[in-house]
Amino acid sequence: MNSEHWDDMPAVVANLKADVEAEAQVEIYFQGSDDEDGAMTFQWLPTGLVVFCRDYSHAGAAEELLHIRLDIRGFLRLRLLSNCHITRQAITALHNVFQHAVIFPQLERMGFSQDEGECISVFNQYDKYKEENFDSSRFQREPCLRALFAVFYVRAVRHCPDVKVQILKNSLFQNPGYADAKILGERVLPEINLDENTSPEHYNSVMKRCLNVLNLEDVVKLVQARSEE
Repeated sequence: MNSEHWDDMPAVVANLKADVEAEAQVEIYFQGSDDEDGAMTFQWLPTGLVVFCRDYSHAGAAEELLHIRLDIRGFLRLRLLSNCHITRQAITALHNVFQHAVIFPQLERMGFSQDEGECISVFNQYDKYKEENFDSSRFQREPCLRALFAVFYVRAVRHCPDVKVQILKNSLFQNPGYADAKILGERVLPEINLDENTSPEHYNSVMKRCLNVLNLEDVVKLVQARSEE
C-alpha cells in the first residue's frame, strides 16, 4: 500500500495516527490485501503494526486506528476455541458490535458517519440469511446458530437506526423458528451499555456477561490482542 494515502490524509486522521503510534510505540503502515470483503484488519509484527486493506478510505483508516487504540488500552479480544464456522461468525459479529459501540461515536465526532456503511452491511447479511432460510429445528440443535441470529438482531437494533433496516429485521424474526434467537438478542441488547467513555474493565466485564447469556463462554477465550500476535 503506497504512502500516498497518508500524504493526502485529513488532519483529523493524521493526528489520530500520530497519537496511536505514540501510544503503541510502533510505526503503523499499510499493506495491500486481497480480502474478498475489503475489510481492513491489522496485525502486530516485529517491524511495527501493519494494517491490511484492499480498498483504502480515510473513514476506514480512522476506524482501524481506533480499533488499534482499544487493543493498546486493554480492551480484550475474543479468540475462538472451536472450529465451528457458525460459531466463528457469531463471535466475530459480537466482537464488532462491542467495538463499534465504543468507536462509532468517536468517528461521528471526527466527521465520519458509519450509519450508511453499517446499514448496507446489515442489508447484505439479511439477504444472505433470508436466502439460506435455516430450518427452525436447527436453532434447537445448534446453540451457535441461535447466538449468531441473536447478535444480528442486536447489531440491527444497536447500530442501524434506519427504518428500512428495522423493517427487515422485524420481517426476518417474524419466522417462528427464529423466535428464540430474538428473545436471546433482547436479553443481550440492554447489557451492551457502552460508549466512547467506557473503561476497559467495564467493557471486558460486559463481554463476559454477554458470552454467558449467549452460551458461548466455553468456546472462546478473552485475550490481550498484542500477546496473541
